Amino acid sequence: MATKIKGTKVTATKNQVKGVIYLTDKTKTNFSIDKYGQWEQWGNNTENLCLSVGYVERLANEFTNIS
Repeated sequence: MATKIKGTKVTATKNQVKGVIYLTDKTKTNFSIDKYGQWEQWGNNTENLCLSVGYVERLANEFTNIS
């Protein structure tokens, strides 16, 4: 069975968005996005980090469009 995003926890302030993405394989990926839309992920293997790139990029676009 393919690993998928199961849930997220996101915290936003004026200057940063940060959070955790929970996956169906019971692992989690941490991420942060700065006020310029630059983002990073950590805390998981490369394959699982790739799963959440689209989600983090959409969040970064939303955050920078409303900031």
